[in-house]
Amino acid sequence: MIKKTKKGPLIFPVLILFGFLNLTGNDLCAGESTPEHRFGKEYLHHLFSDSVRVYSSPMKWDREDYLRFSVVTGTGLFLFVLDKSLYESVQRKKTQASDEVFSYVTDLGHGAFLAGVSTLLYTAGEISKNDDLRKIGLYSLQSWLTAGLLVTGTKIFVGRTRPYGEQGAHFFRPFDFSSKNHSFPSGHAASAFAVAAVISEYSGMFVDIFCYSLAAGVAFSRVHLEKHWMSDVFVGSVLGYFIGKKVCDLNAQRDRNRIQVGFDFNKEYSGITLSFAF
Repeated sequence: MIKKTKKGPLIFPVLILFGFLNLTGNDLCAGESTPEHRFGKEYLHHLFSDSVRVYSSPMKWDREDYLRFSVVTGTGLFLFVLDKSLYESVQRKKTQASDEVFSYVTDLGHGAFLAGVSTLLYTAGEISKNDDLRKIGLYSLQSWLTAGLLVTGTKIFVGRTRPYGEQGAHFFRPFDFSSKNHSFPSGHAASAFAVAAVISEYSGMFVDIFCYSLAAGVAFSRVHLEKHWMSDVFVGSVLGYFIGKKVCDLNAQRDRNRIQVGFDFNKEYSGITLSFAF
């Protein structure tokens, strides 16, 4: 088992991310303006209702959705068969330097870190009065929470043993609450891709590459550090990605259908404007 190395401050990736968002600020949330997005009762209400809609979305899948599901399932099963050999290949190539690097990278998928990133982006949006940053902060937090709940339930239901459990790649203990039997799917990978998918939805190409590169690094680090099998991180990454995209779609649909009411008063006239977005 890998000895855990000492961790340094993780604020630097956050600052780099924030810098990228600023550099590409003109690309953020391009399109029609919508009412400001803020944390409050309405957000919490949609947090719950959207989670239900995400989890029940397979009931409304079309032919294209089922085709994507088949491809993902087939790839996951292929990796599942090769998990042992793939894991051993990664372990043979690891070095002390790679252990140190990935011990930092893996924390980029930790829930506390991602919640901090979402909070930082939202706070930056409040300070700068930038609704684009507020929106990214709120949606990334929503995506992370939605993915986390689904992944946690799946881990308990499946009960796959982690590599350090030394039971092999195909050992399962369903409904076990021990962490060593919570290998499938990878929560870190799901969380990292859930947040990356939201940020990339409202940003330019360079931010997309940066965020997905970090998320992929998080996913690989879980195999490198003996926490997961390759199929675990693949399925976790796919789940996180599609949940992030679904959260963005639901909020975009809500913005399009929102009724906007405005009041206009001046010396010459006063009035109320009512607009519908379709």
